[in-house]
Amino acid sequence: MDTNLAGKNIILISPRYFNYETEIKEALEKKGAYVHYINDRIKDSTLNKAQFRLNLQGKRGRKRVLMYFDEHLKQATNEREIDYLIAIIPEGFSKEIIEYYKAKLKNTIFILYMWDSIENRPYILDTLSLYDRTYTFDKNNSVKYNLTFRPLFYTDEYYWIGQAPANFEYDLSFIGTAHSDRYIVIKNLLESAGKKLNTFLFFYLQHPLVALYYKLTDPEFKKVKIKDVSFNGLSKQNVLRIIEKSRCVIDINHPKQTGLTIRTLEVLGARRKLITTNSDIVNYDFYNANNILVIERQNPNLLESFLQIPYEPLDNELYNRYSISSWINDVLSL
Repeated sequence: MDTNLAGKNIILISPRYFNYETEIKEALEKKGAYVHYINDRIKDSTLNKAQFRLNLQGKRGRKRVLMYFDEHLKQATNEREIDYLIAIIPEGFSKEIIEYYKAKLKNTIFILYMWDSIENRPYILDTLSLYDRTYTFDKNNSVKYNLTFRPLFYTDEYYWIGQAPANFEYDLSFIGTAHSDRYIVIKNLLESAGKKLNTFLFFYLQHPLVALYYKLTDPEFKKVKIKDVSFNGLSKQNVLRIIEKSRCVIDINHPKQTGLTIRTLEVLGARRKLITTNSDIVNYDFYNANNILVIERQNPNLLESFLQIPYEPLDNELYNRYSISSWINDVLSL
């Protein structure tokens, strides 16, 4: 149903991340809600992100952040009662600001959703008790920190890819951030194939300084060829086109995460085959060995027979369960 949120007012707080915040906002609005979006960071610069991550804003910087969130609060509440506040992997939305918001929004349901591991964002532990509902995409985190487990979603564009006749251009594709050991795992995977495959590989980093930092701090990243890294992201339409043209999509999860990446669910929605390092995927209801190949990080092996087996469609109920509409219903308990 697309009328569940008719007349509801929602504050959505999240960083800008490959346009997913816009997708969520539009999906909420499609259900009838009024949504006021707040970028979790005043600026999206690499320096500003580092200041938040390392808590280096200083007294003046924290005051500036509070003023920023206060101004957004005034805009959002202009003659409106706020029904829900949804915070997604918040950093700038600190404990101090959450407490300030809760004092102003006494009848609002505060919801936290984590699509990153808490091990990567330990600061969130100080704020968990301030939320009325807490969700995570990570099964281990849900048990360890007593959060509600809810995997991520795919958006409608991926559903329509899955409905169109397939016209493959690539045997394998990868689009993602060049973090941890992703680059090495994928290179080793392709070498294991033993033959030339049509591939599309896109490794992304936000800034050359990020690459330099990784080069200095991460032994695995020393093996990455900078010429293979792009500092300009792909457009949404290009990402959709590449996945549409791919027989199989590669996903390498972060070593510290057990939760399924959003790419995993997008591949599900697009009805494409998946190669992943996330061994926990075999415990999910949509796992099918004909569609999903689990590989080892240290010794990835691409089975030629896997690429030759056609994709096996699943029950429609499974596709519906991981749509963005169902994700919203679950997070808002509709």
